[in-house]
Amino acid sequence: MTSEALFDKLAALADRVVADKRWQEQSDDLGVSVFGMLLYGYGLGVGRLMMLLDVEDINAAVTRCLVERVGVAAKWGGGLVEDAARSAFDEAYHPGQHELIGVGHQYMGEGKVGKLVGNVFANIESMRRRTEG
Repeated sequence: MTSEALFDKLAALADRVVADKRWQEQSDDLGVSVFGMLLYGYGLGVGRLMMLLDVEDINAAVTRCLVERVGVAAKWGGGLVEDAARSAFDEAYHPGQHELIGVGHQYMGEGKVGKLVGNVFANIESMRRRTEG
């Protein structure tokens, strides 16, 4: 498998999320960050366990997806993925991000991307409630 195949899989989820009417209200920095962590976990699971890709290829595919499909700036997306990679392998670095990456990792078992969209928005709302107190 290639990082292009992983990008296609990630793009299928990102396209559904961005096309959802809820995205308009949730696409602020927090919403994009939460979605980015979920997307990273999903990409890490699919990329490593199913496609046997190197972490560098996974990081590139997730960054590309964030830039091309979600619409974030390249530097911002690269920084988010860098942070996600560190959080994925070092829970103490950022426990909240580590948790979201774990949730995204669990997405790899779902064959229908459409079923994941509701879960993405539920996680964004959950994190929003946590941060707002």
